[in-house]
Amino acid sequence: METITIEPNSDKTVSITAGKVGFLWSVRSDSGLRHIVVDGLTVREGNYTPPYVVKRAFGMFSGNARTTVNYSIEMVEDKDKKPVETKEEPVKVTEEVPRTPNIINHNLTVANDWYEIRIPVDAVAWKMKARGNHTMYYSYEQNHVTFITMDPGQVVTGDTMPNKGIRAVYVMSNDNDVVVEFEVWKR
Repeated sequence: METITIEPNSDKTVSITAGKVGFLWSVRSDSGLRHIVVDGLTVREGNYTPPYVVKRAFGMFSGNARTTVNYSIEMVEDKDKKPVETKEEPVKVTEEVPRTPNIINHNLTVANDWYEIRIPVDAVAWKMKARGNHTMYYSYEQNHVTFITMDPGQVVTGDTMPNKGIRAVYVMSNDNDVVVEFEVWKR
């Protein structure tokens, strides 16, 4: 467990050593973080099972108070990469992900019909969930041959996409008038 202190309205970036990959198991603070960004994806404080895989860096951003943060990251050799000398600057995550998302509500008015939710081209991260106690189904394929069940209260994020070039997600529910909350962080 590592411990760092972040001054009010400041950020700290933890870079991953060249030739390694990090497994982020938890991030906890004493007075709350404004947000945490892992390789460009905004996440919440907590314990992560499975852990987030960190290839470049993760950043933590404090609120209006001095914050003490405990985090657990395990760095291991990246077997997929050969060590390469790089002259890149560390990732500055504060410029990549805005602090507040755009929230777009989609109403699935008719049960058992598929609806398309377009992912904006300038989106850097997104998440969706159904309001209320509704089971949903989602697919990244327009023909919906393969789909995944989304249980009530479950949140799906853009890092579940099999291909980052996908520009839409298709959703369906067995119930009428289900509202899908779709949060998008844009550049």
